[in-house]
Amino acid sequence: MTGPHSKRGAFSVSYRPAVGETVEQFQSCIEKFVTKGCAFFGAEEVEANVRYYRFVLCLRTPLRITSLWSGKKWKRAGAFGVVVDVCYPALGEGVGSFLSRQASLIRRRSSESVFGSWDRVIAERESVLRLQTEQRRQYRKRERRQLQSASPVEKAKLGGGPLIPKGVGVECPSVCVSRLALWNMEFEAMAMADLDMAPVELGSCIDLVLFFRLSLMLIIGLSPQRMSINVGNESTEIEWEREYGDRVGSISSELRLIVVEL
Repeated sequence: MTGPHSKRGAFSVSYRPAVGETVEQFQSCIEKFVTKGCAFFGAEEVEANVRYYRFVLCLRTPLRITSLWSGKKWKRAGAFGVVVDVCYPALGEGVGSFLSRQASLIRRRSSESVFGSWDRVIAERESVLRLQTEQRRQYRKRERRQLQSASPVEKAKLGGGPLIPKGVGVECPSVCVSRLALWNMEFEAMAMADLDMAPVELGSCIDLVLFFRLSLMLIIGLSPQRMSINVGNESTEIEWEREYGDRVGSISSELRLIVVEL
């Protein structure tokens, strides 16, 4: 999360003290502002005859960026000056490298009194890293326990792998066809073979071989009044329109269509 309301665990702050406000007083304010789990290192700097206290802050518990800008919170902690700048790690920048870089700038630009301890900042940062490592370890351990005790459906939701074990085949769902008109069947005749267009006697049989854009092999038996479709082991009868049935019946009492895969 980014933005002024997001939280960070490391900051670099520039503070302009009030007249007569000493380094010791401000150091006490920092300790009151962050009640627990913090370490800081800074120094007094004079720029254009104006005093500034610049310091880096490492926190065990992340703090909102807006909190450091809040004058009311600093006043409640006993401060009389004002915060003029707040920096925090950029996206993708490590906290350790950010603290080291800001501390180097403070040492280079400041020749006045130093407050806080850089060694404590390093120790606090290492403590935060150990805490984060332990939290990740506990999270993975808890996640493994949940996966072990979960049902197959819950395991899939938790990211524990597919519902079907490896090596087990998956059966294709059966196809069911019911009460379709012939013109609702989506196919395209691509070629015809062995079709004799000569007149035939009543009762004879015509074999047609048509190539359709289908993914399954269908064997269709056609009678003057009814048509049956076999898909695998499924068999469904479909009513045949009378006008087509009359036409077919005038040629043959039975017409077999064999539809093969394209």
